[in-house]
Amino acid sequence: MKRIASWNSSKFLTYSSLLFTLPAGYGYYCYNLYFTPLVLFGTTIISVNFWRDALYDWRRTLDLYYAKITLTCCVYNGIMHCPTSYTLCIGFPTLYGSLYCFNKSGEMYKYRKYTKSWIVYHMGFHTLVTTQLFALMYFMGKNNLKIENS
Repeated sequence: MKRIASWNSSKFLTYSSLLFTLPAGYGYYCYNLYFTPLVLFGTTIISVNFWRDALYDWRRTLDLYYAKITLTCCVYNGIMHCPTSYTLCIGFPTLYGSLYCFNKSGEMYKYRKYTKSWIVYHMGFHTLVTTQLFALMYFMGKNNLKIENS
């Protein structure tokens, strides 16, 4: 199998993949949310498993497909639970920034012999997604509390 990155490079992405557990735990412990935090824990496990030994194999394929499923789930929940003003002013621009960082990391990966900036872009992607997930958990939990108190 062809190696995508050595441990010296991929360890940063392994650790930044663990960031997804923070909003998942927040949603679960503060708002008793189950489904989305479970999806995020799955994302963490799959992503960490891939980046700990980054090869072009089935773990990479699983990581890419599961990330797309998670993205779809979170965008849907964001549209359903977040206020329109938040979605338009903060949600979509941050989503754009996240996708930009993801695509830029793939683009810069081609020049990995000369620069390690692809790692920084990918870590930026993980960080932007994590900040958005905290907001998503907050709004989902807030809406969940309204429904329970009705």
